Amino acid sequence: MASAHQEEVGLGYPGIQPSSSDVLEAATGGEESTGGLYVVTAAQPSIVTHARVAHFMAPDQLSLLLVRLNRIEIYQVHDEVEGPRGTILSACANLPVFGRIAALEVLPGAAFNERVVARDSIQSGHVDATHESEQHAGSVVQGKTLRSASKRARTSARVRLESSLKVSPERVRHQQPESKTSGKDTDAVFILTERLEFAVIKFDPVLQGVATLVAGSLASKLGRRCPLGEFVAVDPDMRCLVVYAYDGLLKVIPGSLMSEAFEVRLDVVQVQSMTFLHGTEQPTLAIIHTDYLHNRHLVSYEILLSTQDVRDGPFSQQYLDGSAELIISIPSPSSGSSDGSQSCSFVITGDTSLALYPGRTGVAKQVIHFHSDQFAPMRCFCRINEVCRSRKASVAETALQNRFEAGLDMLTATGYHNHYLLGDREGFLYVLSVGSDVGMRLECVCDTSIASAVAYLGWGYVFVGSTLGDSQLLRLVPSQTESPVQVQTTLSSASLSSPERKGTQSDQTECQLWFGEVVQNYTNIGPIQDLLVTDEDFFSDGHMIACSGVSRMGSLRIIRNGIGFIEHATVELEGVKALFTLSSLDNPEYDEFLVVSFTAETRVLRLTESDELAEVEALALEEATLLAQRPTTGNSAIWVTPSRVSVIDLTLSEEPTVIWSPSHRDRITNAVMDEVHGLLLVSTSGAHLYIIRLSGKVLEVVGDLALPAEAACMCAAHGIVALGTWAESQIRLYRPHKVAENRWELNCIREEALPSQSVPRSVLLSYLDDQGALPAEQSGKSHLYLLVAVGDGRLFTFTVLPSRRVEREPVKLSDDDDDDDELCLQHPRQLRLGSRPAALNILQLHGMRYVFAACGRAAVIHAHHGTLLCGNVNLRDVTRAVRFHTRSFPDSIALATEHGLLLGAIEHIQQLHIRRHDLHEQPRRIARLRGCLCLLTVSAMLGEERHHVRLLNDETLESITSYDLSTNEHGLSLIAVPERDIFVVGTAYVLPSEMEPSRGRILVFGRDDLLLLHETNTPGAVYTMSSMAGLEDSMTGSPVTPARFLTAGVNNVVILYAWGQSLHGDDSNLREVTRHLGHVLALRLEARGNLLLVGDLMKSVCLLQLVAAENGTSDRAMPRLKAVAWDYETAWITACTFLNLDQYLAADNSYNLICLRRNPNETRAEFRHALTREGAFHLGDLVNVFRVGKLVTEASGREAPNESNDAEPFPHRFGTPEWVSDTAVRHNFWCNWRHCASRSSAVSNIVAFGESAEILRRGPARPSTRHRG
Repeated sequence: MASAHQEEVGLGYPGIQPSSSDVLEAATGGEESTGGLYVVTAAQPSIVTHARVAHFMAPDQLSLLLVRLNRIEIYQVHDEVEGPRGTILSACANLPVFGRIAALEVLPGAAFNERVVARDSIQSGHVDATHESEQHAGSVVQGKTLRSASKRARTSARVRLESSLKVSPERVRHQQPESKTSGKDTDAVFILTERLEFAVIKFDPVLQGVATLVAGSLASKLGRRCPLGEFVAVDPDMRCLVVYAYDGLLKVIPGSLMSEAFEVRLDVVQVQSMTFLHGTEQPTLAIIHTDYLHNRHLVSYEILLSTQDVRDGPFSQQYLDGSAELIISIPSPSSGSSDGSQSCSFVITGDTSLALYPGRTGVAKQVIHFHSDQFAPMRCFCRINEVCRSRKASVAETALQNRFEAGLDMLTATGYHNHYLLGDREGFLYVLSVGSDVGMRLECVCDTSIASAVAYLGWGYVFVGSTLGDSQLLRLVPSQTESPVQVQTTLSSASLSSPERKGTQSDQTECQLWFGEVVQNYTNIGPIQDLLVTDEDFFSDGHMIACSGVSRMGSLRIIRNGIGFIEHATVELEGVKALFTLSSLDNPEYDEFLVVSFTAETRVLRLTESDELAEVEALALEEATLLAQRPTTGNSAIWVTPSRVSVIDLTLSEEPTVIWSPSHRDRITNAVMDEVHGLLLVSTSGAHLYIIRLSGKVLEVVGDLALPAEAACMCAAHGIVALGTWAESQIRLYRPHKVAENRWELNCIREEALPSQSVPRSVLLSYLDDQGALPAEQSGKSHLYLLVAVGDGRLFTFTVLPSRRVEREPVKLSDDDDDDDELCLQHPRQLRLGSRPAALNILQLHGMRYVFAACGRAAVIHAHHGTLLCGNVNLRDVTRAVRFHTRSFPDSIALATEHGLLLGAIEHIQQLHIRRHDLHEQPRRIARLRGCLCLLTVSAMLGEERHHVRLLNDETLESITSYDLSTNEHGLSLIAVPERDIFVVGTAYVLPSEMEPSRGRILVFGRDDLLLLHETNTPGAVYTMSSMAGLEDSMTGSPVTPARFLTAGVNNVVILYAWGQSLHGDDSNLREVTRHLGHVLALRLEARGNLLLVGDLMKSVCLLQLVAAENGTSDRAMPRLKAVAWDYETAWITACTFLNLDQYLAADNSYNLICLRRNPNETRAEFRHALTREGAFHLGDLVNVFRVGKLVTEASGREAPNESNDAEPFPHRFGTPEWVSDTAVRHNFWCNWRHCASRSSAVSNIVAFGESAEILRRGPARPSTRHRG
């Protein structure tokens, strides 16, 4: 597991690693089985739930901590003038946490370490442990378990320390913060998971590691969990921190973390928000809560750490605004009143107002009212930290005057001593300024993503984290930048009107001081509500289209797995037909000339000393170029055009010399260079192949060959010539053979017919490395591959071997092997690259040898362990590619597209490339038919939701037409029926007076223009639908059988409809056939053949079968649905799918994946009808949908998916609200994860996931079972 965790941490910073005793390995419950599942993450969680700024990595360096579900990403915050390449944020570390993070709070280093040191000096004599693990536990947690009557709950003694930290507890406790580099002044971080496991971590800059100072569990066997989640508050003076996770129960942890945690009972339930107040003698907690009449009140409590109890606080307020949600503590200014009456001010935010409560009166001093069309309810806030502005004193003050913080200083001078950033639920960012004397000032600065967390980074930069859209880095700049005097005048005028606004009134800010601009977007594909995987056929690569975002942040995310292209320069040259590079005259290691060939001309570009491409007009030609290549010696180049073969002096000191031309009726069509034998091979339109030998600057014809037809493509490499013609779909292999001093022949040693009706358009012979990490020069274990691209877009690959070595291990062919042994083409594979022929080129990049396929969707092909793999490049419509290796841009390539010439480089590895298409409304469901995408969307119009059916072009994503649903009608389900070329939509009428929808509709639309072909009323909400085959398909179970029925999950009933002829003359009419009862709520339906898998809200999974009606006397008797197997255990299913006819995959609302198996051959009925759970896996996130597809393209010889009862070769992809994952099938080992998934500790579940994944990668094994003591 150590290696797995180290891979998740960037830039050498270690992650939070468990000790060996904490790792739970998956266990097999008996004999090892031969089949199983393997889960791997395709895209990590991209949502941001928490954002905090802290001095985590160094005492003088600011860090940004982001929580992404179960990971903490740490970014270093730079100044504008010091950031790498001008960036403000740079990634430092990625810390995996074994659980869903519910809260993250920063413990300030100075106050935290002061209390830890004070506590250590008192308890230094209590440590008397001999074993190292016992020493760690004793140094952090003291005391024994106390009874619940004492209201105490000790911190768990399970402590995890960074394995690299070997410092003894005594040394840690007594080490004094003598210098800033000792790590004592860095901030600690408190982490709480949803399972109430907590940890306090701290970064040690000396040891370069993250240490877990203390960890344990705050879970209780008694009490009811708070329905709104967990609340954590930290006292500003670091005297304690509190956790509210159970109604009426508050857990208090002393600030030194060395004392025992204790519990206190509160007289409140349904807490909405809580925070500690500043400047109080005792830690004072202010709480907003809701009573049983849904009224909201404000109460305060003082926490008495000495007696481990609480008492009523200094104030309370009954009947707040019914929407009061957030409470913001306001610290008093240094020049505040001496009596302390202004020491515990706070602001309460609601849907329609902001209220300022100063002092201990509990009466609002000022209320700012606003309307829903002006502002939205506040969702998150952060304080603008003064440290951010003072950490770099070397910056000139004149440069600071034009910044956001200059305006804050002026506001502070006018009485606004505290400043906050607020984000609302509509995606707007505000600056709230509060002063004890002047009141509040609220200003809307810009619109952003709907924020879930906001953090101020300094220098006017703000990070906005979002769970509903992309996270953003913003920069706040003053709206008046003519002079600081004008800004000061504006602020003064604003402060003069402040006393007049102390009463309750409706107003906004009088002037706009700042506005915001987006500096950078951080992609977030969540929340994913539906997912579509597009596969044109079995051999094509797929891409996913996800319905992401909420409200106006809604968008479609097109996700592809491929290789990125890093663009360096662009040259506007359209119509490029071929590209060639010529090496430098001074240093042949680098390229200098780029030959660009068009239909009727050739232009030559040369790289100058200033790294610019300049055209060499003296080398321009009035015809296309078929080949331009430099010999190994000299300053000349062989230049082949359709009319002649020439030798051109690149120094331009000599005129081009015409060496050879074909007859006046023939034209040259192809030309290649055989570097092994020093021969130039030229094919002509007269179906002849000429062999030309180069001797200095003299070329002579030394042989010719009559071809059966005109050559379409040709390649010469490693002493072999591969050739394809326009008349036949086959490839011929020739070997040049010297028969006399000036005579060469081409002997045909192999003819291979291609399984295609299209002729070959591009052919290539090359060695590709068997190991992905081997450099190209180490080709001893490489295979010689023959790659042939044909006109229909397919690519055929073969392994080339001499016939005498067929039964042996593959070895490298000898380039100078002149024998005429017949070659054998083994391991034929085919790959779909697109619909147009590809142009193949060899690229030597980064010490590796690749094949670049230039086509509509460019691809890079390489070998790994004897298998050819294909990775798509995020470029479209590439016509040619060639390596352009220069001194300034090494390992670069030149690409020709339909729009111009691109110079750049490709990335080393494949990764997900995500493209965003904004809808500005929320997409709920997606389906696809040929050429069209259909969406169910939700838009907000004047505060009212309206649902629509949208039709988009699947290539351009442009809107074609739409259909608006009725008022109060919600679109719930959508499927495509390709056999009938229709879309089917299921709806429900949601009325405020009904607890559950009592009616809905099934709408049938045509593909081209969303013409409503048929509608059927239903007795409830249509939550899900699926097409189903007929009875005669019961033996096949094929997913491609014609859809003869439509099944719908309507409330608690599964209804079977039959397709019939409609008034439009097509088979789009629906007629109810039968119903199946006995469900709580049928949420998911998945059909295969005559089997129907039902995912129920509470009753887990049930398998139905379409059978003939009992007592049916005619062929027209209607069938019925019969339950043949079901799960006896309870599970709240959110998604389900078939793995094969007898094996199924389901996901529940407890974030688990469940694998179930049917045993139809059992003799006993109770076992035959039971779905047995083969295994369960705690995924840690809610699964919304399963989809079948693939993102990685592999050259394969399989013609179609296996239709047997084995698992399909396709992986299943599932989308969650935060991320995307894969479930690959057909592995050799199955781990029974039921034990690990049943553990109450979230840490154990996630550790089990990582460990099991590693076991599956290693292959069959029986891991040991270890438990924590």
